[in-house]
Amino acid sequence: MDFRLSPELVEWQKAVREFVLRELQPHDEEIERTGVVPPELVEKMAARGLFGANTPREYGGLGLSMLGACLGTAELAKAHIALYYRSG
Repeated sequence: MDFRLSPELVEWQKAVREFVLRELQPHDEEIERTGVVPPELVEKMAARGLFGANTPREYGGLGLSMLGACLGTAELAKAHIALYYRSG
């Protein structure tokens, strides 16, 4: 059995990883200090499809498999936990 990720899933994982590193993690300290998730971060997460990764395309999601959604969630978990709860 071949357990390698498809090239598309590798790209998805890489894109989410870079987004988290560049756009979300820099706000971790501020979120921890204030207890507030900046609305612009939620908008950026939505624009990337992080609220509907495995929702079918016909309903506005990305249509990824459960594995694809889990790969995105694993990367998102590297930012402040409050951002994870926004995506669930």
